[in-house]
Amino acid sequence: MHINDLPAELLTTIYEMVVYDETVSSWAAPTCMKESYWDKPRKDYVLIDPNADLHIRQRRKYAMTKNLMLTSKLWYRLSYYLLFQTIFISDAADIPAVCIAFERTEELAWYVQRMHVVRWYAPRGLSMSHLAAMLVSVIQQCPNLMSFTIEWSLSTAFPDVASSLSMFSSHTLRALRISVTPSNLSRFIWALECLPLLFSCQVDVAMEGATDDTPGPEPPEITPRLGAASSLPLELPQLQQLVVRGRSQALLEHACGWSLPVLSAVTIDFGLHTTDMPDIISFLDSHGSTLSFLDLNTIPAVEVAAVLARCPLLTSFAFNPDWHLPFHEPEQNAPFVYAPHKNIRHIGLHQLLHAFLPGSPELAAAAARTNDATFAQLTRTNFPNLTLVRLLSRPLLAALERNDGPSDGDGMARWERWDTSCRVQGVRLEDCTGAPFGDLPEDEDSIEYYEVDSDAEEIVEEREAARRKEKPDGLQPSNVQELRDLIEQIRNFDMKDPLDGVFTAALAGGPPPAAFAFAQ
Repeated sequence: MHINDLPAELLTTIYEMVVYDETVSSWAAPTCMKESYWDKPRKDYVLIDPNADLHIRQRRKYAMTKNLMLTSKLWYRLSYYLLFQTIFISDAADIPAVCIAFERTEELAWYVQRMHVVRWYAPRGLSMSHLAAMLVSVIQQCPNLMSFTIEWSLSTAFPDVASSLSMFSSHTLRALRISVTPSNLSRFIWALECLPLLFSCQVDVAMEGATDDTPGPEPPEITPRLGAASSLPLELPQLQQLVVRGRSQALLEHACGWSLPVLSAVTIDFGLHTTDMPDIISFLDSHGSTLSFLDLNTIPAVEVAAVLARCPLLTSFAFNPDWHLPFHEPEQNAPFVYAPHKNIRHIGLHQLLHAFLPGSPELAAAAARTNDATFAQLTRTNFPNLTLVRLLSRPLLAALERNDGPSDGDGMARWERWDTSCRVQGVRLEDCTGAPFGDLPEDEDSIEYYEVDSDAEEIVEEREAARRKEKPDGLQPSNVQELRDLIEQIRNFDMKDPLDGVFTAALAGGPPPAAFAFAQ
């Protein structure tokens, strides 16, 4: 059968399978247990976190999509609209191009399922109000929008954007990631009331002018006024993941009264803030009984025993081992856990910068004692089904890579003790990449340092086996050739096509298709 004889639906399905990326398509936000990975774009290794990996994957998907579109006129015709399923805008200056694309072909907006805006600011020649109006216009034209992400704070544009999502995406939106200022918290709560189908919600409570790189000033006091929203009986019957970052005291206190019957994953990241700590225990009193994943990344301590007692179904738990807990004081005779937690299998540890890196001797010594005492409690006695302990700090791993390992003396000795303790119990000790803690990246030519003998060959074989094991299932040699044959047929099909003039103009430097206007 010639490629032209295949049904368009079948070709479209094949195309979607080629460019499909599970990470990009997922509604769930990456958790702290999501693995980072090493990359070496230039001379030094760089640690790629899950958020940066998401950006890379979306750009890669765009590039693959455009390459397949330019393979032939037939694929161009069938895949042109699918390019708009995910709109990834790394810079707010590209939003006008999206508006132009929708003005040229209105039906393109029908295909939009995901929208991701990274940087939000007023570019040269545009005011913030004009840019906000453009973003609102894009949202209003997308009737099938299922995921909306904007990483920087919308500031004054938030009310209009929240209103548009509430009115035009209330029956479709499943994932929301947004940054709000304390003054907009009430509007955020009202918007949630209109989004009953949310599966995942991530909200970053940021100060005015704050970004991921500049968290903003530490105000002496924050008292956001929730107004009528403070008594709103919010119900989110399908919400399974809630991620709250920043100064979240008011939001979490209000969330204690929400109805979240299927909530299973919660992340509370208080950042570097040390005042106005939210009442996490009260929140867990309301919602802890259904949780299977809990991540508490705060500097102020939260009593672990009280947390675990309220979350009997937890299988993954992440916390800060720098916390000074009651059991650290011998005179209090307090336990680390009230009773063994039989469901927890994975434990994540934040911070630990003083445990393995050189620093202030007095501060490092005090923190290291706390770390040792806490780590000693991560046993099969307290957690009978424990299989994994992962050190989550990316700054820690990056510093260890720069320093070629832990500091001499206490750092190295501590790593040996912790590694031995885990091995004896049959527990895997990992870093944030999922590799055994202590395995730092090596140059590809590092094998040259070994003599060419059987030992070196065994090392090469072990590394290759590990790489093959780590690669996910995907295109195998048996079906790669089939895909190549199919693409070759597409390249060689009959060149007579009703879109020949349009396709030739696009390749010859004519007006670019709307789909290419912003997919850079």
